[in-house]
Amino acid sequence: WIDPDEIERASVTKVFQFITPLIDTKLFLKTEVDDVSKSMFVLRGFISYYGKHYMAYFYSEHNDCWLHLDDSKVTKVGNFK
Repeated sequence: WIDPDEIERASVTKVFQFITPLIDTKLFLKTEVDDVSKSMFVLRGFISYYGKHYMAYFYSEHNDCWLHLDDSKVTKVGNFK
């Protein structure tokens, strides 16, 4: 079990560097649509499982930052542009 407050910013930054915010579904899904605008999506959030615990990260346009949701607590993580 890991305390989410102990997760280092560097570890979270590595995840966001690996996952690009713009995802082209044509790279991994078969489609008949040739229009690129219909296969491009913006990543808004994801759920992770770590140390027998679920956590979620979602982007808040209102706050212009990523939020870490953990049980009953929401923490601003920052902006990884």
